[in-house]
Amino acid sequence: SFWADRDAVEAVEPGYLAFHHFDSTHIALLALAAVIIFCAVLIFRRLSTAGRNRFFAVLTVLLLLDEFAKYAIAIGTNSWSWSYLPLHLCSINIFVCLAYTLTKKDLLAEFLYSLCLPGAVVALIVPTWNDLPILNGMHLHSASVHIMLVMYPVLILANGFCPSFRRLPKILCMLAAVAVPIYFVNKWLGTNFFFLARTENNPVLEMLAAVFGEKYFFIGLPLLLIIVWTLMYIP
Repeated sequence: SFWADRDAVEAVEPGYLAFHHFDSTHIALLALAAVIIFCAVLIFRRLSTAGRNRFFAVLTVLLLLDEFAKYAIAIGTNSWSWSYLPLHLCSINIFVCLAYTLTKKDLLAEFLYSLCLPGAVVALIVPTWNDLPILNGMHLHSASVHIMLVMYPVLILANGFCPSFRRLPKILCMLAAVAVPIYFVNKWLGTNFFFLARTENNPVLEMLAAVFGEKYFFIGLPLLLIIVWTLMYIP
């Protein structure tokens, strides 16, 4: 089952779920993720400036290796599809992490705080990879990469970065510059990058579909982003 893809799992056990959202297994996994991130912050805060830079570098390498492991598993099991291209927001954020590690630009830090952090947190809270066994390569990849994508911007905050809503217009422009072309890529390839084409059983997106309709649920995404940013920037 470690190498099985979704089709193989579905063929053996239709409707299989490793866990349901917020059952005891899911809560235990969330608790484990919180402990890992908390311990990372404790270690990080004890480091010198040079040590912190090395920590960022190591975490970036782990993110890249995790992403490339996804490609290797998909190709090795002959389950590769266009959906594995690094065009989901979380995959893009891995390369933003790389850029921040190399440059330490505040705008990149803002991007990771405003988009990577909430996106990865939501992914862990309502994961879509629970239709694979826990000890499955793609399941482990999805869980580990999102834990690290929460950890990275949290460490940026622990390093003294102060978010500013004044940078948000630039963040919106950067987001639009990526999301608009990806909308048409989805149309062309039949993919669902940025979850702009289908809800894929994501409870948050299904809530938007209930309000705006299954075909136009993505209209609610900017409204959802405003609510999230309000909660993140008021403090």
